[in-house]
Amino acid sequence: MSDVSLLDTLKWSIGGISSLAMMFGGVVPYIPQYLEIRRTENTEGFGHWFELPLLFQSVIMNVAMMMLISLCVSIRKRGQLIHSKEHVFTDFDYDFFWEWTDMQSYVEFMLTFSTMGCLLMYLFIDSAVFVETAGFISVLTEALLAVPQFYKNFITKSTFGMR
Repeated sequence: MSDVSLLDTLKWSIGGISSLAMMFGGVVPYIPQYLEIRRTENTEGFGHWFELPLLFQSVIMNVAMMMLISLCVSIRKRGQLIHSKEHVFTDFDYDFFWEWTDMQSYVEFMLTFSTMGCLLMYLFIDSAVFVETAGFISVLTEALLAVPQFYKNFITKSTFGMR
């Protein structure tokens, strides 16, 4: 076997394993909860207590996404021939909301959004309706993350650039 075909096989294998990890990795933290419910035959507390691996997965994913967004913003900014003025925190222009021109604006938005969410949760922590609604919205948001990509692929009739 030549070095080129060995390298191609290795790349294909790593790509396949990575794809499988992305598809099934989010399910792994639920396995202990499934086994516990099956063992005890008690569903009390299902969905109300989250395992620590879910918290760690969330933190790791947030760090990874922040790194990816930082890279994309810096490359997009570098590719601009004429650098526009830096947007400041109060520049909430709806037409350019997701077109971040600098990482600081994105971090400021995320900190504001997170602070507001934490404040609301603190104020309404005793309201089961609010807490369950917040949980539903977050799960729904996560489930619909791929919709913009699917829509873009549908409109362009292409999956070019999709990973």
